Amino acid sequence: MFVEQKRKKEIRCPECNCPMYTLEGAVNPIYVCSSCGTSVDAETIEQNRQKSMDIENQEKSMLLNNLFSNQFMKKYTEFESFSAFIKQCSFLKESTDRISEENIIDVPERKINLYVQKHTCFTTWDQMFEKALTWYLRM
Repeated sequence: MFVEQKRKKEIRCPECNCPMYTLEGAVNPIYVCSSCGTSVDAETIEQNRQKSMDIENQEKSMLLNNLFSNQFMKKYTEFESFSAFIKQCSFLKESTDRISEENIIDVPERKINLYVQKHTCFTTWDQMFEKALTWYLRM
């Protein structure tokens, strides 16, 4: 009656976090937890996954904005804020509210380092990041 869900990422029950299985014969995929019996349709799972990703991106963005405070940016760069620093950067396609360390890591090192050299007192992104981290931990 139940078919084990085989995907790259296992679907977990929102109630008990146990693996969920596909209900065989359903027109639209329905996932059922064999442990607690909770059932969820694929659309709800996708909506919850998207909400979770949005929250995670917001948290990462807030971390960078806190790390690169306005005070830090004014002292060490030619920008008033981290948002302004990102907006000026042509190779980062994410909006400033969705920018994360992963987005910056995806940029070729040479590009981000040239940008940092041109607009800050640092020679590399890593150097800027380390200084911001030290600055943040001292606050």
